[in-house]
Amino acid sequence: GQMWNLGVVMGPSSGIMDLEPDDEESFQQLEQLISSTGVRTIAYRARRGVHYWFKYDDELNRWGTANPKVGKLEIRLGSDTKGCYSACPPSVHPESRQHYAWLPGCSPWEVAPAPLPESIKQWFLANVKRKVRSAVDVEPDEDGYLPGVGYRHAYLLRVSKTLYHYMRMPKSLVTDIMRTVSERV
Repeated sequence: GQMWNLGVVMGPSSGIMDLEPDDEESFQQLEQLISSTGVRTIAYRARRGVHYWFKYDDELNRWGTANPKVGKLEIRLGSDTKGCYSACPPSVHPESRQHYAWLPGCSPWEVAPAPLPESIKQWFLANVKRKVRSAVDVEPDEDGYLPGVGYRHAYLLRVSKTLYHYMRMPKSLVTDIMRTVSERV
């Protein structure tokens, strides 16, 4: 019969997040962070090292990405619109054909996801390179939204960056659009 792998959704809906290394250096870094706290949580061996599952922490949801990274060490938060998941035991890695395996005493039926230790949380907050996402309050206006009081500048910056950088609109067109939006707000 056909083999199936198992994936678990990360983020607010499941209440968990995954700390995952993507190379040997990040694996060693993660092991050092974990051992320095003595924390025990759900954990399993995968191809590139050990995954550690912790309780989802919304305080880490500030970079506008589902999986913020420090080098090759990432937290699978799954807190943006794309979401994310992690394959877990008893899955088989598609390339190495090795089974993912729970660490002794760290399977979901032996231990609950622990809160992320404060020292590890602070390390991530200090080292993730993505710019902190600033909130923009908006208010309904006709069939859309315009910035709330005090958010005009942040709103205009975000709209212009989206049009120029992500949607690749010509600069002259973005300038014209932003002039119109600026006059309106």
